Amino acid sequence: MSSRNLNISKRGRRSAKFHPRDWIVVGILAFLLFTFIAKALQFSLLGNLQILAIAMATVGIVSIGQTLVVLTGGVDLSIGSIMALTGVIIAGLMTANVGNILGPINPLIAACIGLAIATGIGWLHGIFITRFKLAPFIITFGSLTLLRGLAQVISNGSAINLRTNAFDWLWDNAFGIIPIPALVMACLFIGSAFMLRNTRLGRYTYAIGNNETVTRLSGVDVERTQQIIYAISGFLAGLAGLFLLARIAGGTFQSGENYELLSIAAVIIGGTSLKGGTGGVWGTLAGVLLMSLVSNGLVLISVPPLWKEAITGALVIAAALIDVQRRRLQESAPVLIRRLSPPSIEPSMPLDEALRQLAHIIQTRFGYDEVRIYLHDRESGNLVEPRSDTLPDGTLAVNSYKTGKCVFVNDFKREREPLVVPWRSEIRAAAAVPIQYRKRVIGALEMQSSTMNVFSLQALETIALLATQMAPNIEDRWLLESGWLTQQVRECLRNLSDDVYLHQCTLADWLQINDLTRRSELLRQILCDAIEHTLPQSTGSSSRMTRRYQLLKQTFIDQLAAETIGQNLGLSRRQYFYDLKQAVDVVVDYLYIQRQQISLRYDAPPISHSFL
Repeated sequence: MSSRNLNISKRGRRSAKFHPRDWIVVGILAFLLFTFIAKALQFSLLGNLQILAIAMATVGIVSIGQTLVVLTGGVDLSIGSIMALTGVIIAGLMTANVGNILGPINPLIAACIGLAIATGIGWLHGIFITRFKLAPFIITFGSLTLLRGLAQVISNGSAINLRTNAFDWLWDNAFGIIPIPALVMACLFIGSAFMLRNTRLGRYTYAIGNNETVTRLSGVDVERTQQIIYAISGFLAGLAGLFLLARIAGGTFQSGENYELLSIAAVIIGGTSLKGGTGGVWGTLAGVLLMSLVSNGLVLISVPPLWKEAITGALVIAAALIDVQRRRLQESAPVLIRRLSPPSIEPSMPLDEALRQLAHIIQTRFGYDEVRIYLHDRESGNLVEPRSDTLPDGTLAVNSYKTGKCVFVNDFKREREPLVVPWRSEIRAAAAVPIQYRKRVIGALEMQSSTMNVFSLQALETIALLATQMAPNIEDRWLLESGWLTQQVRECLRNLSDDVYLHQCTLADWLQINDLTRRSELLRQILCDAIEHTLPQSTGSSSRMTRRYQLLKQTFIDQLAAETIGQNLGLSRRQYFYDLKQAVDVVVDYLYIQRQQISLRYDAPPISHSFL
């Protein structure tokens, strides 16, 4: 398994980025709040604040559940219908209107049954979404009509009035000041915020919203997590339905109308992206406050009630536009990342030094304890550490290499399978990112830290980008120092007259010869020119340099036998092979240093003469 988006850490959870356009929302909120307080002072400030808190309570409770669902990349359109059905069932059980042959049920038991049914409905939504792969919009939109229809059937199309005041206390003021629904809402916001920031369920909620597929590959039980989230949403909708039941002293199928709309608007205004993975409940609380201020402010400034629906719809549209602008801002973040300058690597810089520079930058910039870099060995096909030729510990780096994606585990001691082998006893978290070059993965970076929840997708994407920027030089140095380039050049020189071999060899890919019709011809010309480059330019050059050129020319261009070349140059067989190896190394160094100029020089011009 892999673990790309396994965990969104405290640092890595992407809250909505604040953009200057968001000042419009802040300005509107401040204006409405000022207007509300100014008008309320003309009457009773405390009384109007209590009315505002009551108006926020039920919308705020269901908006918490909607926030959790949206963070996973889904949506729950059935919230209002669950509220109506819960109220009708509880009222029906208390008045023996729901097939109760034993008479009215105790209010507390009826409330528990109603909340259990609401939770079960949410759980069923999660099952349909995860196991049957139905889109959240489709299943919850179907439930929107189905559940309200059931509520209408159960209530026979009329309200079920309560015959007891058992729930009247739900709308009392705690401590004589704070309405109980508002107090419950506040506790739920605090609890959900704590859950999102400090529990595995919260981390998995963000991870699923960022990338569900990779989160599943990480070993996270995505299906169970989504089912729990939708069950929570159903429970909170049922709880809001119970408060509405107590407020109107009865259950009606019309309860909760437009609550799905209001909750979605509050969630988006609060900065939670409809794509999932970004946002939080505190922003949703601000959205709920804005919605409630609009509703109550319209009354205070004597706006006709007929305008309420129109203004609410306009707020929903504005919320969607805000979400689009915020998403565009987030999607433009990689452009800023690309401006980060990677360390400069000279062609002559040893591979170890280049890798050491990259590892040092990552450790310095992101604070990880240790970084190891693995590269693909073309001879063995394994992912190895260049400095020691050792294979990666565990499967984290291998998974990143095979999938080409960032993978990370923010607390691998809790994972079911050992994806990571810690390099030190205190290590608790690890991550790996691929090193890509020309749409190919050439290696992987693995990082480990003694701090949990230190890795985030955004940071790993930055590291992957830095590694990709350095990849061409790293790849070239690795191919040179591992001996692969020397082997390829030697084999091509030996087959200099074989057009089929030259056309299919990987050295032509490394030299970026894109003209497939003249691929072998161009490669032959490049190699012959490289041999010609070893010829001394001045007559006063050493005989050793002249002999090197003659060795290459007579061996690969003239294709003479080793004994003949030895006689021509006065070399023993042993000395011949030793000097030939050094001569080939000179050709390799020339191709390595001049590769970019070579690819430009031989990309288009026609060949006017034959070499063999």
